Amino acid sequence: NFGSITPGSAADAEGSIGAACTTGTTYTSTIDGGSSLIDTNRRLAEAESENYLEYIISIDESRSVDSYIPANGALVSNAVAASSATVNYPVYGRVLADENSAGVVGTYSDTLGITVTY
Repeated sequence: NFGSITPGSAADAEGSIGAACTTGTTYTSTIDGGSSLIDTNRRLAEAESENYLEYIISIDESRSVDSYIPANGALVSNAVAASSATVNYPVYGRVLADENSAGVVGTYSDTLGITVTY
């Protein structure tokens, strides 16, 4: 949840994605492009006006470009479950300031799909 966003300013959010597999299982967890993907860009959509805000998802709190998770990209790849307990992977999001310059008021959302392959 990016909360209230000030036009022209970046907005950050963070959360986590959990995975639990049988001990010793090798798995990969990917994040799709979301329900409003265009080209390779994830977008938050405002339902009533068809306005969008592009955003990124990162594996690093710094949200540096080299840590972005692309659409259908791996959050974790070829991990081996040390136990059957859930492992939580932090994820960090950002609506970039230049994406938010228009300041169109509304409620923006997106739905991401997570796939765990083992």
